[in-house]
Amino acid sequence: MSAPWGTIPFEGAPVAEWPLRTPAPEPPAGMAGVSVWVRNRLIDPPYWGHRHVVGVDDTPMWYGIGRMVAFVPPGEHRAEVRYRGAVQSARTVRVRAGEVAEFEFWTPATYGGSQGVLVPAPARRRMGSGPALLWCTVLVLGAFYLLARSDPQTNAPVMLLATAAAVVGPFLLAWAVSRVKRVIDQRYRVAASAEARETPPGTPGEAMFLGDGDAPAGLADAAHGALVVTCVLKPDHRWNGRTGLVPIDSDPNAWVPAPALTVDGHPRPFGYRTWGYRLTAGPHTLRITPRPPAQAPIGERWSALPLPGITPEIDAPPVDVPVQVAAGQVTRVTITVSATTSVQVIAPSAAAPTVITGFRATVSA
Repeated sequence: MSAPWGTIPFEGAPVAEWPLRTPAPEPPAGMAGVSVWVRNRLIDPPYWGHRHVVGVDDTPMWYGIGRMVAFVPPGEHRAEVRYRGAVQSARTVRVRAGEVAEFEFWTPATYGGSQGVLVPAPARRRMGSGPALLWCTVLVLGAFYLLARSDPQTNAPVMLLATAAAVVGPFLLAWAVSRVKRVIDQRYRVAASAEARETPPGTPGEAMFLGDGDAPAGLADAAHGALVVTCVLKPDHRWNGRTGLVPIDSDPNAWVPAPALTVDGHPRPFGYRTWGYRLTAGPHTLRITPRPPAQAPIGERWSALPLPGITPEIDAPPVDVPVQVAAGQVTRVTITVSATTSVQVIAPSAAAPTVITGFRATVSA
């Protein structure tokens, strides 16, 4: 359970492993499939070996590194990848019976603070995904060293410069390259959000999943405005009262579902990342209602153990957010959900399943 590689399904999840260089698993009769391949690269040490959680339709399916297929009914579905509870990337797809939609998730190509991206397969190679930059750095420093060794007395300043470059250079180079790569990464994330370009503006009030993109042209007109809502999750997972380095990705109870949204009292599709709504011009009220995680099944291995009789304490009041939508313009709102999930293991083992003991969430805009 602690190995950072491989794919591990959650208890009861309708998934099947899809090994590389093999045909896709056949969906059950009348069903479809959504495949996610979580990839990693050795050139990104801060993220190497980290396990990510894959969910479909706001339900955790599996975690690890590799590829699995989640079996779903035909129709539209949303695939999502998280790391330590936080949402990294999400995509929507429409599948027919017998069809398997394929996604690839690349871990971040930058150092610190960046996120991976989920895109339809095959994914374009991202900057920093190969060893070219590392080899260039080694060759440049090696050239300095050989030049200094050729004539130590004449090239003493060169030797000093080479020593300083060997000590400070890698840090400066990593910082500079990271800044450039983060800009490229963000452009790549926006370009990968094809949902906004492929879906024409709908009727007033209809929701559009935009991913990391922006409102498409035509969503706002002379009588309507475009409301773009970005929902961000800030999770805190408390495992047996502890936080920090605790099992998060292997615990399905750490999956905090997206809050519910109503616009002027009418329920609307909603989730993490960015959504667009075509609304009539004027004032509107958004009601954001956080939702606690659903208790994950325990599984046969642990079914003989007595479960603690705990009623979770839920503190997640809804919050009303007033917005003013102007005709022909785009109004942007960012919703931040800060959620704390408390769980307790049912046995003295890090691999044991947990039960939810409490959930607290606040909403800010």
